[in-house]
Amino acid sequence: PRPITLAEVVTSSATMLRQLAGHDVMLVTVHGDSKQRVFADPLQLEHVLVTLVRNASEAMPNGGRITIETRAVTLTDEHFAETTQETPSGHYAMLSVADTGVGMPREVMARLFEPFVTTKTVGEGTGLGLASMYGVVRQSGGYVEIDSTPNIGTTVRIYLPLAEEPWLQMASPELMTA
Repeated sequence: PRPITLAEVVTSSATMLRQLAGHDVMLVTVHGDSKQRVFADPLQLEHVLVTLVRNASEAMPNGGRITIETRAVTLTDEHFAETTQETPSGHYAMLSVADTGVGMPREVMARLFEPFVTTKTVGEGTGLGLASMYGVVRQSGGYVEIDSTPNIGTTVRIYLPLAEEPWLQMASPELMTA
Protein backbone atom coordinates (compact mmCIF):
# COMPACT_ATOMS: atom_id res chain seq x y z
CA PRO A 1 0.00 0.00 0.00
CA ARG A 2 1.05 3.56 -0.68
CA PRO A 3 -0.50 7.02 -1.06
CA ILE A 4 -2.25 7.21 -4.42
CA THR A 5 -5.18 9.01 -5.99
CA LEU A 6 -8.14 7.07 -7.33
CA ALA A 7 -7.88 9.12 -10.53
CA GLU A 8 -4.36 7.74 -11.06
CA VAL A 9 -5.64 4.17 -10.77
CA VAL A 10 -8.48 4.82 -13.22
CA THR A 11 -6.23 6.64 -15.68
CA SER A 12 -3.53 3.97 -15.63
CA SER A 13 -6.17 1.27 -16.21
CA ALA A 14 -8.19 3.14 -18.85
CA THR A 15 -7.04 1.22 -21.93
CA MET A 16 -7.59 -2.16 -20.30
CA LEU A 17 -11.00 -1.10 -18.94
CA ARG A 18 -12.15 0.13 -22.37
CA GLN A 19 -11.22 -3.23 -23.91
CA LEU A 20 -12.91 -5.09 -21.07
CA ALA A 21 -16.12 -3.07 -21.45
CA GLY A 22 -16.53 -4.15 -25.08
CA HIS A 23 -17.23 -2.30 -28.29
CA ASP A 24 -20.96 -1.77 -27.68
CA VAL A 25 -20.47 -0.19 -24.25
CA MET A 26 -19.57 3.48 -23.85
CA LEU A 27 -17.06 3.97 -21.02
CA VAL A 28 -16.96 7.45 -19.50
CA THR A 29 -14.64 8.68 -16.76
CA VAL A 30 -15.26 11.74 -14.59
CA HIS A 31 -12.65 12.99 -12.14
CA GLY A 32 -13.46 15.49 -9.42
CA ASP A 33 -10.71 16.55 -7.03
CA SER A 34 -7.96 14.24 -8.29
CA LYS A 35 -5.40 15.38 -5.70
CA GLN A 36 -6.99 13.57 -2.75
CA ARG A 37 -4.81 10.61 -1.81
CA VAL A 38 -5.75 7.34 -0.16
CA PHE A 39 -3.42 4.77 1.36
CA ALA A 40 -4.03 1.58 -0.64
CA ASP A 41 -2.44 -0.98 -2.93
CA PRO A 42 -2.84 0.32 -6.52
CA LEU A 43 -2.84 -3.21 -7.97
CA GLN A 44 -5.65 -4.25 -5.64
CA LEU A 45 -7.61 -1.12 -6.59
CA GLU A 46 -7.06 -1.97 -10.24
CA HIS A 47 -8.45 -5.45 -9.54
CA VAL A 48 -11.51 -3.81 -7.93
CA LEU A 49 -12.02 -1.67 -11.04
CA VAL A 50 -11.66 -4.67 -13.36
CA THR A 51 -14.23 -6.62 -11.33
CA LEU A 52 -16.72 -3.76 -11.36
CA VAL A 53 -16.32 -2.95 -15.06
CA ARG A 54 -16.54 -6.62 -16.04
CA ASN A 55 -19.71 -7.08 -13.98
CA ALA A 56 -21.19 -3.88 -15.40
CA SER A 57 -20.47 -4.84 -19.01
CA GLU A 58 -21.94 -8.31 -18.46
CA ALA A 59 -25.10 -6.66 -17.11
CA MET A 60 -25.53 -4.89 -20.47
CA PRO A 61 -25.77 -7.64 -23.10
CA ASN A 62 -27.16 -5.15 -25.65
CA GLY A 63 -24.69 -2.38 -24.87
CA GLY A 64 -25.01 0.66 -22.69
CA ARG A 65 -22.95 3.09 -20.67
CA ILE A 66 -20.51 2.67 -17.78
CA THR A 67 -19.53 5.80 -15.89
CA ILE A 68 -16.50 5.72 -13.61
CA GLU A 69 -16.28 8.70 -11.28
CA THR A 70 -13.71 9.75 -8.68
CA ARG A 71 -14.09 12.63 -6.24
CA ALA A 72 -13.61 13.71 -2.66
CA VAL A 73 -16.64 13.52 -0.36
CA THR A 74 -17.45 14.20 3.26
CA LEU A 75 -19.73 11.64 4.84
CA THR A 76 -21.67 12.31 8.02
CA ASP A 77 -22.99 10.02 10.74
CA GLU A 78 -26.43 10.37 9.14
CA HIS A 79 -25.11 8.82 5.93
CA PHE A 80 -23.85 5.77 7.78
CA ALA A 81 -26.95 5.50 9.98
CA GLU A 82 -28.75 3.88 7.02
CA THR A 83 -26.12 1.16 6.59
CA THR A 84 -25.06 -1.90 8.53
CA GLN A 85 -21.37 -1.15 8.04
CA GLU A 86 -19.48 0.49 10.88
CA THR A 87 -17.52 3.31 9.30
CA PRO A 88 -16.66 6.64 10.89
CA SER A 89 -17.87 9.88 9.37
CA GLY A 90 -15.20 11.99 7.75
CA HIS A 91 -13.41 12.76 4.51
CA TYR A 92 -13.20 10.07 1.84
CA ALA A 93 -12.19 9.58 -1.76
CA MET A 94 -15.05 8.01 -3.69
CA LEU A 95 -14.78 5.68 -6.66
CA SER A 96 -18.10 5.09 -8.37
CA VAL A 97 -18.90 2.67 -11.19
CA ALA A 98 -22.41 3.08 -12.62
CA ASP A 99 -24.00 1.11 -15.44
CA THR A 100 -27.22 1.18 -17.44
CA GLY A 101 -27.61 -2.58 -17.20
CA VAL A 102 -30.27 -5.00 -16.03
CA GLY A 103 -29.93 -4.14 -12.34
CA MET A 104 -30.52 -6.52 -9.45
CA PRO A 105 -33.48 -7.33 -7.23
CA ARG A 106 -33.25 -6.73 -3.44
CA GLU A 107 -32.92 -10.43 -2.58
CA VAL A 108 -29.74 -10.66 -4.70
CA MET A 109 -28.32 -7.41 -3.32
CA ALA A 110 -28.73 -8.65 0.25
CA ARG A 111 -26.14 -11.40 -0.44
CA LEU A 112 -23.76 -9.70 -2.88
CA PHE A 113 -20.64 -9.83 -0.75
CA GLU A 114 -21.02 -13.47 0.27
CA PRO A 115 -18.49 -15.81 -1.34
CA PHE A 116 -19.87 -17.99 -4.14
CA VAL A 117 -23.02 -15.90 -4.62
CA THR A 118 -23.43 -15.11 -8.31
CA THR A 119 -26.12 -13.75 -10.60
CA LYS A 120 -24.70 -15.70 -13.52
CA THR A 121 -25.89 -19.07 -14.74
CA VAL A 122 -24.18 -22.23 -13.51
CA GLY A 123 -20.65 -22.53 -14.89
CA GLU A 124 -20.34 -18.86 -15.90
CA GLY A 125 -19.15 -17.30 -12.66
CA THR A 126 -17.52 -18.21 -9.38
CA GLY A 127 -19.24 -15.64 -7.19
CA LEU A 128 -15.91 -14.45 -5.83
CA GLY A 129 -15.55 -11.11 -7.66
CA LEU A 130 -17.62 -8.88 -5.39
CA ALA A 131 -16.60 -10.81 -2.27
CA SER A 132 -12.92 -10.20 -3.01
CA MET A 133 -13.62 -6.57 -4.02
CA TYR A 134 -15.36 -6.05 -0.68
CA GLY A 135 -12.36 -7.55 1.15
CA VAL A 136 -9.91 -5.22 -0.61
CA VAL A 137 -12.01 -2.16 0.23
CA ARG A 138 -12.47 -3.13 3.88
CA GLN A 139 -8.75 -3.96 4.20
CA SER A 140 -8.04 -0.41 3.04
CA GLY A 141 -10.36 0.99 5.74
CA GLY A 142 -13.11 1.68 3.23
CA TYR A 143 -16.78 1.13 2.77
CA VAL A 144 -18.92 -0.11 -0.16
CA GLU A 145 -22.40 1.11 -1.07
CA ILE A 146 -24.48 -0.40 -3.90
CA ASP A 147 -27.69 0.92 -5.41
CA SER A 148 -29.45 -1.14 -8.03
CA THR A 149 -32.82 -1.05 -9.73
CA PRO A 150 -34.00 -3.82 -12.05
CA ASN A 151 -34.06 -2.68 -15.70
CA ILE A 152 -32.39 0.64 -14.78
CA GLY A 153 -28.85 -0.21 -13.68
CA THR A 154 -26.43 -0.46 -10.80
CA THR A 155 -24.11 2.00 -9.09
CA VAL A 156 -21.29 0.81 -6.84
CA ARG A 157 -19.67 3.48 -4.66
CA ILE A 158 -16.43 2.77 -2.86
CA TYR A 159 -15.36 5.17 -0.13
CA LEU A 160 -11.73 5.08 1.00
CA PRO A 161 -10.47 7.28 3.85
CA LEU A 162 -8.14 10.04 2.76
CA ALA A 163 -4.49 9.58 3.66
CA GLU A 164 -3.74 11.80 6.61
CA GLU A 165 -1.54 14.79 5.87
CA PRO A 166 0.90 14.14 8.79
CA TRP A 167 1.50 10.63 7.44
CA LEU A 168 2.18 12.03 3.98
CA GLN A 169 4.71 14.48 5.39
CA MET A 170 6.62 11.59 7.00
CA ALA A 171 6.47 9.44 3.85
CA SER A 172 9.54 9.02 1.75
CA PRO A 173 9.87 11.21 -1.38
CA GLU A 174 9.48 8.14 -3.62
CA LEU A 175 6.00 7.55 -2.20
CA MET A 176 5.01 11.14 -2.68
CA THR A 177 5.80 11.12 -6.39
CA ALA A 178 4.71 7.57 -7.20
